[in-house]
Amino acid sequence: MASRVGASSPGTIFGPKGRPSSPHLFAAHSKEPNIANYIRSHRNGKRRGPGGLTNILMLPSGFLKRISDTYGDASNMVVELRRREETVLAQGNDWKPLKTYLEYMVESLTVAHTADEPVNQDGGTTTRRLDGTVETIRKSFSLRDAFVHCDGIQAVSRVLFHAYKGGCHHGAHSSWIKTANMCMAILRSLCETASVASDLFSNSQLKQVLFALLSKPATFASSAALIEEMLAGSGKVFEISEIQNFSVLARELPDSHLALLCRAFALLVYDSSEVSFGTENMGMAKQEMHEVGSQNSHIVDRNHEIFANNPELIARLVSLLHSGTTDPVMKELMQSPDFIAWFWSALTLDESAGVLPQNIEVPYDTVAGMHDMQNPVPLGSAVNSHSHQGLMSTGSSSPAVRRAAARMQSTRPDSSPQLARAVRNTPSQDTMATPRPRDPNTFTFQTVNGNFDVRSFSLTLFQVEVIFVLCTLAGGKYKKQIQKLLADNGLGPILNNLFDCIEWTKSPETPNSMSLYGAGCECNESALRIQYLRLVRNFCENTDLLQIKRTLFTSNESEELQTIQRKYNLEPTEDIAEPSQICDNKGLILKILESLQISCEDNSHKVFMASALEGYLRGAPVADKLFFVEHGLLAYIVSEILVLADGTSQSLMQSFFDLLGEMLKFSREVCLTLESHLDVDQCELLIRLSTDRLVSSNVFIRSLYLTAEKYDMNQKDCRLMFMFHSLVDRARLIVSLISCLSVPDLNQENVCCLNTAIVFLIHAQRRAQLHELLKLVADTQGIPNGRDTMWNLHSLVSFWQFFYRSPKRAQDCEALQRSSQIPFTEWLHVVIEILLGDKQHKTSLNYWLLV
Repeated sequence: MASRVGASSPGTIFGPKGRPSSPHLFAAHSKEPNIANYIRSHRNGKRRGPGGLTNILMLPSGFLKRISDTYGDASNMVVELRRREETVLAQGNDWKPLKTYLEYMVESLTVAHTADEPVNQDGGTTTRRLDGTVETIRKSFSLRDAFVHCDGIQAVSRVLFHAYKGGCHHGAHSSWIKTANMCMAILRSLCETASVASDLFSNSQLKQVLFALLSKPATFASSAALIEEMLAGSGKVFEISEIQNFSVLARELPDSHLALLCRAFALLVYDSSEVSFGTENMGMAKQEMHEVGSQNSHIVDRNHEIFANNPELIARLVSLLHSGTTDPVMKELMQSPDFIAWFWSALTLDESAGVLPQNIEVPYDTVAGMHDMQNPVPLGSAVNSHSHQGLMSTGSSSPAVRRAAARMQSTRPDSSPQLARAVRNTPSQDTMATPRPRDPNTFTFQTVNGNFDVRSFSLTLFQVEVIFVLCTLAGGKYKKQIQKLLADNGLGPILNNLFDCIEWTKSPETPNSMSLYGAGCECNESALRIQYLRLVRNFCENTDLLQIKRTLFTSNESEELQTIQRKYNLEPTEDIAEPSQICDNKGLILKILESLQISCEDNSHKVFMASALEGYLRGAPVADKLFFVEHGLLAYIVSEILVLADGTSQSLMQSFFDLLGEMLKFSREVCLTLESHLDVDQCELLIRLSTDRLVSSNVFIRSLYLTAEKYDMNQKDCRLMFMFHSLVDRARLIVSLISCLSVPDLNQENVCCLNTAIVFLIHAQRRAQLHELLKLVADTQGIPNGRDTMWNLHSLVSFWQFFYRSPKRAQDCEALQRSSQIPFTEWLHVVIEILLGDKQHKTSLNYWLLV
C-alpha cells in the first residue's frame, strides 16, 4: 500500500533504523509464523523458520513485495509517530502535528488491509500450497499485524499517556482530547489482532489512565469501549481495588455513562472461568481442575465485595432500571412488536446492517449530554456530528465500539423500515411535534399521548447489562448483603413495573440475524427476558430475610398469606415489608405465576419463569406454597408434566418437575392436595415418568422423600411415595440414579442425581440400615457399558467429596444444607464413612468392592 510519509523501501525493515527496537515483546503473541523472518530468509537466500525458503518461494514475487511493503509501512508509521511525539514534547502543548498524523493512522489501521493473493488471468491463484503455512501468511498478515510486530502498541500507548498528562496540566484542550480519542481508537482496532488485548490488559499504567479518562465526558465513550475490548479479548479480570478513586468515579459518573459502563462491570463481576468458551461442555471434573489454576474466581469474589460495600453504587444501579418503566409512552412502545423489532436492531447494528452510514462520527454527548443539548433534536432525526469529539467513525471502529455507537446513534425513520413502522404505529402518523419548553434536566418530545423521554430510552438500551450485573452480584459470594441492599432500594416494585414493559406472549421479531455481541454470541431477542427472570430468582432465593420475598407482593396479597396461615393453622411469620418497598395493584410473583399458566406461541421463557418461582419458594414458608396452590399452579404443573410425557420439551419438563418438588418439599398440606388431584391413571403415569426420567425428576423424588421422612408419611397418605416405600425400592432407585452418571460426564444438570442417591444413604445410616442398603446395591447387576455399580458409586462419591470440600464451594454447601435440612457435616460424615471406612465394616464401599 502507498504511504503518506513517502514510498516505503522494502529494505528499510531490515536495516538498523527500521528494525523493531524490541521484536521479542510481541513476537510470541500468536502461533503464526514470524513474517519478518520469512521475508528476511527470502531476501538473504537462506532457510529460516518452519518451511524456510521453500515455502517463501511458493509466493508470487508481486505478492511477496506487497507483504514487504506492508511491513515497511508499519515500521515507518511507528518511526514517524515517535518523531512527532518527540516534537510535541519539545515544543510544549502544540498537539496539531501529532493529531494530524494520528488521523492518518486511524484511517489506515482501523480497516484490516490484508495483502490478498494475486489472481491469474483465468481466475485461479498463482500459489501452489504444499502445506498450511503459505495460506496462513496470505490470509492473516495485514498492516495491523505488522504494526504490532513493530512495537506499535507501545508507541501509541506512550502518546496516550502524554496526552492524558497534557490534559491534566492544561485542562479540556480540544487537541489533547482528540489525540487521546484517536489513540484509543487505534488500540481498540488492534485488539482484533491475536493476544493484543491480553498485552494491553497486563499494562497496569494503561488501566489507570483509561479509568481516569472515564471521568472526562469528552473521552468517556472511547475509554469505556477500550476497557470492554481489553476485558473481553483477554478473558481475564482484574481487581477493582487496583483502580484509584473508583468509588469517587462511580459516584460522579452521569447515569447514562454508568449504564454504558455496566458492559465492563459485567465482565468484572462474572467468573468466566466457570463457564468459559471451551468449558461449557466440559464435565465438572475437568472444569474443576480447570478452575483450580484460574485466579479469576478469587478476583471476582473480591470485586463482589467492593460492590457489596458500596451501597451508593448499588442504589444507582437499581435506579437505572427505573428509567422507562413508569413513562406511559415508553410502556406503549416497549409493548409494540414493531418498536421492539427496531429496539433489537439498534442493539445489533453495525455497518453490515446497512443503516448507519459509514462516515458518521457519533459525538460523545449523544447520550451522556442529551439532556444538556442546547438545540434538542426530534426523535428519529440524525444527530449532528462533532469532529472527533467522541467515538470515531463507526465504519472504522472495533465491533464493541460499533455496537456502542449504534446504541447511541439516533437513526432516521426513513433509513430503518422497522423504526418507520414503529413511528407510524404510534397514535398519530405525525407523532413528533415541536419540542415543548423543557426542564434542563430532562430531554423529551411531546407526542399525541404524552412525552417520550429520550434520556430514559437511551438508558433502556442498556437495561440488559444493568440487569446482568445486579443478577450476578445477587447470586455471588456476598448475595445476602446484595439482596438486602436491592430490597432497601426498592428493587421489588421496579421489577414489578418492568414486567409490564416486556412482551411475554411471543418473541419480538428480529430484523436481521446478527448476534447481539458479535460473532459466536448466541444472545437473541430473549436476552432481556432471560436476564430479568434470573435477577428475580437470585433476588429472592434462599434469603434469610422473609421481608425481601414480601417486596414482590402487594399488601392485599400479604393479607391473603395471613389468611392461609390461619386456615391451615400454620405458625405466623414476621414478614411485613416497608410500605415503600412493596408492589402496587398486583404483585410480581402473582404476575409470573399467572403468566406461566397462559398458553402462548413462544414457551421458551416458561423454563425461566418456572425457575424464578422455584427460586422464590426456596426458603419460603408453607403458606407461600399454598398460595401457589390456591392460584392454580399445582394443578397446572401436574397436567403439563403429563402432557409433556412424549418428551418434546425435556428442559421444560425438568423445570416443572423442579418447581413441583419445591412446592411439595416439607409441606404435608401440599402433598395431600396433590394426592387429591390425581386419579389412578394419572398417579401411575406420574410415577412411571419420574422413575424413567431421573435426570429430570430426581429433585422431585428427593423432595417427596424428604417430606415423607419429616412427617412419617407413607403410600397410604400419598400414593406417589410408593416409589421408595421399601429399602429394596430405594436401592433400585440408587442403582438407576448411578447408571445416569460417570465422573467424566458430571455436569450441572445431572449432579443432582448423585445428591439424591446420597440422601437415601444418609437416611439409611440414621436408621442403622446403611450396610443393608449397600448390600442391596451391590447385589444388583452391573450398570450399562460394563461399569460396575459399586466402582462407579465409589468414584462418584470420591469426586463429590473433592468438589464440595473446596473452599470456594461454601455457597454450594450451604444451599445443599438448606434444601435438604440435613447439616452439611452429616453429608460429609456419611460420605467419608462409605469412602474411607474399614474394609472389615459393611458400611464401607471398600468392603463391598472386595467381596
